[in-house]
Amino acid sequence: MTKRIHSREEVEDMLKSNTDIDFSGYVFALEIDLSGLDLRGLKFIDANLKKANFSGAELSGADFTDAIMTEADFRDADMTECIFTNATLTDAIFTGKKTNLTRARLVKARLHGADMQETTMEETKLAEAEFHQAKLQGANLHRAELFDMAHGLASFEGAQLNHATLTNLKDIETKNEDDSLFAGALGLSEANMDDTLRKVLSELKTI
Repeated sequence: MTKRIHSREEVEDMLKSNTDIDFSGYVFALEIDLSGLDLRGLKFIDANLKKANFSGAELSGADFTDAIMTEADFRDADMTECIFTNATLTDAIFTGKKTNLTRARLVKARLHGADMQETTMEETKLAEAEFHQAKLQGANLHRAELFDMAHGLASFEGAQLNHATLTNLKDIETKNEDDSLFAGALGLSEANMDDTLRKVLSELKTI
């Protein structure tokens, strides 16, 4: 039988009455408002959280593995060391310098169309993540790990990539400097990258 959460009040009651909470597998009401709640370290594995509002929430250490979070709102949320492995985050909103994904794991996460402009993503692990048409302008990706990433027209203009690791990125070949994946990105000269990417960016005079 499917476990369902119909309202914010249900969540608040569970938080007050139960110290061993696990939201894994739950289906949450569409557009449920969880803004500002303290949900640190909780499990939402395989949960359905479409269009959920997590703005300003405390989510550090929470586990969203395999969760469906299409169009969810994470603005100004603290997601330090959160786990989003294989999560669906299509068109999710993370934008803003106060939005914190430091040391979060987004391995194999689907971030098609996600808005991550100016988001803090220091030391974030993004191996095999899918960023088709995602917006990462101005994001802080200092020491982030981008392995085997599929970018598909994502924009990194103004993103900070100092000491980031960039290896085996897909579809990086381009003949137009303006269309380059990292056109306008900052700190590329200090990034760790494989020879293929370095050659492409050098030919485009991006580094």
